[in-house]
Amino acid sequence: MGILDDLLKVYKKSKIKIKTKQNTNKKELHFGDIIEIYEPEFAIAVYIEDNTTILMSNFWEFATNSDMFVDVSHPIADKWIIELDKRIFLDNAKYSYYSKLNENDINLLKKALDGEDLPPSKTGPKVPFNPKDARYKFKFEELKKTLKFNKNLFFEKDTNVIHFNFSKDLFEKEKKAAFDEKKLFEKNGVNILINPKNIIIDTTDKNIGKFAKIYIKSKGEEIVLFEGKIEAPTFEIISKTPIKSPYAIEQMLQIEIYDDKP
Repeated sequence: MGILDDLLKVYKKSKIKIKTKQNTNKKELHFGDIIEIYEPEFAIAVYIEDNTTILMSNFWEFATNSDMFVDVSHPIADKWIIELDKRIFLDNAKYSYYSKLNENDINLLKKALDGEDLPPSKTGPKVPFNPKDARYKFKFEELKKTLKFNKNLFFEKDTNVIHFNFSKDLFEKEKKAAFDEKKLFEKNGVNILINPKNIIIDTTDKNIGKFAKIYIKSKGEEIVLFEGKIEAPTFEIISKTPIKSPYAIEQMLQIEIYDDKP
């Protein structure tokens, strides 16, 4: 077991508890401001615009090319990563201003959000998809964290809700797969969280404006759930029938994303 695997255990056990400050939500925020968010759990984030922030983590050792290194003096740590693909929306959050990125990091962050590459010294390596990689596991844990913060807002306003019943006749008769304890998957750069009653598909902000086709491939047939322009990056598929085989669902669920309408 490697160092990152050991560190992942530390990360999963770490629970930071900081009392909510009395003077919350008072300061007008600007791009690059660093804030502390207190509910449903403690988090550090950097503000960008329109009540939108990007999650930060002091576990910089898990950095990949979707993260940006920054130095911020905080009681928890001095070295951080800005997780460029993890958003937290502040509409109902309790937060307070803590500090601000330096001007160089503000400029680099703006460029990164515009699609420019960061200098090698400011970002992590490109990591090939590997569900056993500790960095991959860390990313999914952080994704679950953002879902905790965003579920009330995100699932009401910015989610495409699809009702589809995963009935038994969709599935081939086969033994329960060993992978069926797993609930989080990545397919073609899209994050998929499979729960007993719903499936959350996060196509990420970078795909807004592109076109997607989401469908079920079952017994040689295609059942299209969504086909069109991505206006909001998150899709929620709600099923009346409990979802008991996440791995089988992941195999059946197909997601195709195009720059232009196919």
